[in-house]
Amino acid sequence: MACCGWLALACAEEDEPLDETASTGGSAGVVQGVTSDAGAGGSAAQGGSTGSGTSGTGGTSEGNGGSSLVTGGSSSTGGSGQGLGGSAGSMSTLPAEGETGVFVGMTAAHNEARQAEMQDLPDLTWSDEIAEFAQEWADELATQCGTLMHRDQDQYGENLATQGTTAASGFYPPEEAVENWVSEKACWSYGTIRGTETCNQTCTDDLNSTGCGHYTQVVWSDTRRVGCGYSTCQSGNFNFEIWVCNYDPPGNYIGEAPY
Repeated sequence: MACCGWLALACAEEDEPLDETASTGGSAGVVQGVTSDAGAGGSAAQGGSTGSGTSGTGGTSEGNGGSSLVTGGSSSTGGSGQGLGGSAGSMSTLPAEGETGVFVGMTAAHNEARQAEMQDLPDLTWSDEIAEFAQEWADELATQCGTLMHRDQDQYGENLATQGTTAASGFYPPEEAVENWVSEKACWSYGTIRGTETCNQTCTDDLNSTGCGHYTQVVWSDTRRVGCGYSTCQSGNFNFEIWVCNYDPPGNYIGEAPY
């Protein structure tokens, strides 16, 4: 019987702002199950520090990690290069322009979450340029298998997710990565970042998340483009899948509300 684990790294509220328009960084949590991360980036963004990414010990983790194992395409074995690895399996969603392979459905999943929040939130479009940038970091994280941390950059917003399983193969679909990030909505009350918003820490702890920044980045109204990278690695008995999504313009600006 396979066991799995997940971790969430969010653009959390713990970091000190650099200035009034700085985007918050995030620190990584330590959880069992899939790993997700959220929204670092923005003008003079602080990169998140990481916790020790311990693996899960069995069962299925829900909430901000999603289910532990999903059937569909086979997992990538090299990690480098966009579109490498298996397909996402049977999907009802047509790919966005530029999406291929494992990335099919990522843009649509973001836009579905945005429209569920507010019907007039503008849809995101897929960016090959941003996806190439994200892939570089996904491949770098694969060299540190089982650990998540934000890239030291201030150009884009950033959400991270990883899933570890002892199964020989699996696929962590883009729709599930987005669903896991958006699950933080249950913990968040509307307001300005680090101002009038509230993020229930007990709730996010239950979701194995470090904050609500994944969700707020996904629905940030000013964001227009998304690009993601996907890589795999092995550590001990665990096979890990890593998602990195970058956003332009970035979200989670201190003193501003997402929509």
